Amino acid sequence: MDFSTSHGRVIPGQPPGPAEKVDGFTEPKDGQGAGPNLPIEDISPGYYGLPVLKTPVWRWEVWAYFFLGGLAAGSFVVASLARLFGDVDDRPIWRTGYLISLLAVLGCPPFLIKDLGRPARFLNMLRIFKPQSPMSLGVWGLLGFSGCALGQALISLRADVDVVEVGRPRRGSLSRGVAALGTVLGLFLGSYTGVLLSVTSVPLWSRSRLLGPTFLASALSSGTAAVSLGLLVSGQTTPKREAALDRFKLVTLIAEAIGLTLFLRETGRAARPLFSFQQMGRSFLLGAVGLGVGVPIFSRLLAGSSCRLVSGLSAVATLIGSLLLRRSIVEAGHWSAEDAEMTFWHTDRAKRGAR
Repeated sequence: MDFSTSHGRVIPGQPPGPAEKVDGFTEPKDGQGAGPNLPIEDISPGYYGLPVLKTPVWRWEVWAYFFLGGLAAGSFVVASLARLFGDVDDRPIWRTGYLISLLAVLGCPPFLIKDLGRPARFLNMLRIFKPQSPMSLGVWGLLGFSGCALGQALISLRADVDVVEVGRPRRGSLSRGVAALGTVLGLFLGSYTGVLLSVTSVPLWSRSRLLGPTFLASALSSGTAAVSLGLLVSGQTTPKREAALDRFKLVTLIAEAIGLTLFLRETGRAARPLFSFQQMGRSFLLGAVGLGVGVPIFSRLLAGSSCRLVSGLSAVATLIGSLLLRRSIVEAGHWSAEDAEMTFWHTDRAKRGAR
């Protein structure tokens, strides 16, 4: 059966043209990229008015869990870099980072359990280990990372870690090992949520494999922002520390911007819900991209790291943008799953790519 569109509706018997407008969205001949007219007006029904895919049941608990997991991972990685490669002056950075990571990861299980419905379901996921299941890997990764975050937070509170040897804090093998293991698990935790979305059948989530790296870059930028804000609030910030954190955050923000650009390019017309202001356009374009990426980058390039007020506002904007990024991607997936026309287009492109 061939399908084409007429005013956003799927009709049989007519093959689509090579480059036509569908709901105001111009699709190039090769199926890549997006035209300038991105907003759409309605959703295409499937057979008998029913969507082809079952709409995801994930609600706000899921994207809140994604955000806290990324925040915990990012702040732990930043703290470990300062712990392993910094000097005595960097102790407030890794101490603050480990404490933020522990607080953030403690908030993950309640959101995950609330999404599952009851605690028994969460415990049942710990009874088995399935390497081929992203959900199973994620739960066990979260469990292992939580142990590392707890251990490093407790170690960072010890008074004797300030003993200096050749200008560096004394570092036991256990502390180094936990920091290294937690960094690996943190990188996994920060990226696996994007991978979890990309292995579904929802066109918006599965058209590109770059959601994982993009979420990881966002996790690192939000973690750096949280550490910077924590130092500022506690009065432990110095020009040297702030400059180092701002440089690292700028790199992660640029990586996030590149990841988003490539993700949208590969996703093509399946990204329509992220551009439509009737759907998730405001949250994504104004919040995740504008506030979360654009504002911190331009504030850093224009004002530098000398103004603490600007640095603090930039950190807040980064955190809000990181939250809105996950909210936009998850909620837009609901719209994408309800669009039968997009599902047919996505399936057709996948079949052509497999040939």
